[in-house]
Amino acid sequence: MRLKKPSLALATGLALACMGAAPLAAAGSGPDNNASDDNTINCKLDYTLTGWSVLYRTAHGSGTVTCDNGESMPVMLNATGGGLSVGAYKVNDGTGDFTGVKNINDVLGVYAVGTVHAGAVKSVHGSVMSKGGVTLVIGGTGDGWDIGVGFASFSISKAE
Repeated sequence: MRLKKPSLALATGLALACMGAAPLAAAGSGPDNNASDDNTINCKLDYTLTGWSVLYRTAHGSGTVTCDNGESMPVMLNATGGGLSVGAYKVNDGTGDFTGVKNINDVLGVYAVGTVHAGAVKSVHGSVMSKGGVTLVIGGTGDGWDIGVGFASFSISKAE
């Protein structure tokens, strides 16, 4: 699908512009988040997420984290928070990139996140989030209607 990459780029660009990426990037930069460190691995997230918002936002989903060292892990996703937001959506083809990961279990936990989303019938979502030295940038397209900017908690846990 040709519109997938521009939509993901748009979502991520909107998220960075609305949230100001510098504070989140600074939170993830330090001695433990050196991309040239031989101990770091590249990990990606493929996910689906369904949510709704009326000032309060909530979303749940699942995905798979895959790292370049051959490890993979099924995960559950949960997001909650508030902000100026209204709508309902489903992200069908979300992707994400982690930085600062030394072990696949580093991706698990609760991330601080700011989000931006917009759409009518086709939604575009993007977020940049951090947890200690680990940073995750996600984006995706989907179905639904929504508009808003919010700050939330985004958690990744190992699927049972």
